[in-house]
Amino acid sequence: MRNEEKDTFVRGMVEGAKRSGKNLDFEDIANALNNNGYRTDKDTEYSSDGGRGVARYVSTLYDSTEKDGNSNSANDIANTIVGKDGKPKW
Repeated sequence: MRNEEKDTFVRGMVEGAKRSGKNLDFEDIANALNNNGYRTDKDTEYSSDGGRGVARYVSTLYDSTEKDGNSNSANDIANTIVGKDGKPKW
């Protein structure tokens, strides 16, 4: 089951980063989700190193955004949430 509030929160992070000309990595996403009380599907915190749950969540968010017909937002997700090398994670 999707958490629309969490999805909206992360899309907002992506939009803000894009406007600022910055990128986000999985660690940024994990910390923001944890700091704002969001949990994984297993009701645990996201791993602060960006591992547990974050990659799956971002991938699912990308897929659902694309499926909903919002390809611009999906592209922003793909091109703003990147690895340490500055390249998209997928």
